[in-house]
Amino acid sequence: MSVWRNNRIVMALCVMFTLTALNLPTLAYPPDPENAALLYYQSFITYERAKGTLGPKVQDVAEGKIAPDKEVKDYLDRCRGAIELAVVASELPQCDWGLRYSQGFDILLTHLAQIRSLARNLITDARIQASEDNHELALERCITTLKISRHVGDETLVSFLVGTAVERMAGSCIGDLLGQKRADSESLKSIKDELAGLAKRAPSAENSFDIERQMVIDQIKMEKIGDLMRSLDPEKSEEEVLKEVRKFGGEEFLKKIRDYYSSYMKSLMSILRSRKSYAEIHRQLAELAKKPEKEQEKNPEVMLTAALTPGVSKIYGNMIRGRTQANALRAAVDIYISRGKTGQLPNALPSGLPKDLFSGKDFEYKKTKAGFLLRCRSKDLDKDKIQEYDFKVPK
Repeated sequence: MSVWRNNRIVMALCVMFTLTALNLPTLAYPPDPENAALLYYQSFITYERAKGTLGPKVQDVAEGKIAPDKEVKDYLDRCRGAIELAVVASELPQCDWGLRYSQGFDILLTHLAQIRSLARNLITDARIQASEDNHELALERCITTLKISRHVGDETLVSFLVGTAVERMAGSCIGDLLGQKRADSESLKSIKDELAGLAKRAPSAENSFDIERQMVIDQIKMEKIGDLMRSLDPEKSEEEVLKEVRKFGGEEFLKKIRDYYSSYMKSLMSILRSRKSYAEIHRQLAELAKKPEKEQEKNPEVMLTAALTPGVSKIYGNMIRGRTQANALRAAVDIYISRGKTGQLPNALPSGLPKDLFSGKDFEYKKTKAGFLLRCRSKDLDKDKIQEYDFKVPK
C-alpha cells in the first residue's frame, strides 16, 4: 500500500511540474543582427592582420600569381572565424555602416580598408579551396565576395571605387576557377542566377556623385568652410581660410561658390543620366571637367569646383570597365553552360547575352586553343585599349 501511495505522489508531482512548465513564459534570447555592418565590424576585429612579407604573399595568391603555401594556408586557418562572420553578413539584405555624413570630407571611412583586406582573404581562401579540389566551396567564396561588394555601397565616391575593385577581384577569380575544373550544370546555373541578381544591384557612380554634391553644398558655409578647405589643403589654418573668404565677400562669395558648384553638378548628373553612348558621355564629361580649369583664373568662386571635381570621366570609365567585365563573366558562364549541354564550345556567341558596354554591342567571340576569348568592340578611352577577357576550358 505504501508503495502505491508513493507512486501516486510521484505521479501527482510530475503532473504538477508539467502544468507549471506549460504556463511559464517562453524563454527567448535576442535575435541575431539584421544589419550586416555589425557582423562585418566583428569580422574586422576578429581576423589576424598579415604582417611583414606575408601580406604581399597573400595578395599574390589572391591574384593567382603564386600557389598557396603552408604559411598562407595556416594564416587563413587563423582567419576562419572572421570568414564565417563575413559569409553570414553577406546574406543579409541590410547594411548600414553608420557613417557620419554631416562631417563632410572629415567623414571616417576606415571600414573600406578593412573591406579590401577581408575580400582579399576570401579570394585567397577560394584559391586554397580550389588547390585542395574543393571547387564548389571555392566558387562560394567568390560569390560571397561579390555580395560584399554590394554592401560596400556607393554613398561616397571612395566607397564606389572600393566596391568596384572588390567586384573585379572576385570576378577574375571566378573566371580562373571555371577554367581549372569543369563545373556541373547545377553549379553553373546557380552562378548564372547569382550574377544576374547582383547585376541588378550594381554600384552607381551617379549615386556617389549625387551624395557628394549634397555633402559639399552643406559644407560651403561660413561655419564649415574652414573644415572643408583644410581637408583640401592641410597647410592652411581655419583662420587663414576664413580671412580669404571674407576678403572675397564672405557669405555672398560662398553663395557664388555654391551656385557655380550646383550648376556644374547639375550638368554632370544630366550627362550621366543620358542614354548616349559610352564614347559620347566620356567626351562630354572630359569637356565639362575642363570648364572650371579654364575659368578659375578669372573667377575665384570656380576654384573650389575645380579642386573637388577632378577626373570625373575616369570615375565614369571605372564604372563602365567594371560593369563590362561583369557582363563578360556572365556571358562566359552561358558559354560554359552551352558547352556542358553539347560537349563543345558554340561556334557563335549565343544570342541575348550581356553586352560590351564600351560599344553597346555583343562581345566579339573567338575560340582559342585553351578556350575562348570575349573582346570588346570599342576602345576603353581611359586605358587607350580594347579590353578583352580570356577564358580557359578545363580538359
